[in-house]
Amino acid sequence: MNVLAMTLLLLAATPTANDVKVEVGTGDWSSVPYARETGKLMAGAETVGRIEAALERGRCSLPGLSRRRLDLSVPFLLHFQGNGELTRVVVRKLQCPEAESVIASAVLELAKSGEYRPTGENQTGWYRGELSFESQLR
Repeated sequence: MNVLAMTLLLLAATPTANDVKVEVGTGDWSSVPYARETGKLMAGAETVGRIEAALERGRCSLPGLSRRRLDLSVPFLLHFQGNGELTRVVVRKLQCPEAESVIASAVLELAKSGEYRPTGENQTGWYRGELSFESQLR
């Protein structure tokens, strides 16, 4: 956990319902085990539409963005307490606050809905995952 804490650059922390903090950060997350995914839920068309709207406003660009296509995978971290309660969501910094906010909200909702669960592999409660988007742009 010390390596994670030292490499994690926290840019924004927003308390949400149930005191889940949503943050944006960077670091080497490769040693963090993956969360268990049910595969039953996914980010919907509304999430992709909100990302597209942010890009259309021209405030930022994203890796994996071309004039006609969005192909984006965003790593994230989740922290669970010992009882399985979600306490933090950290989304990889993309240099696009609007898109980061939309993606963080999607990850939070998916995790709260049970799509991502701890496996028990990590005593500190940290797990990682990745949210991917593919879309033909308008």
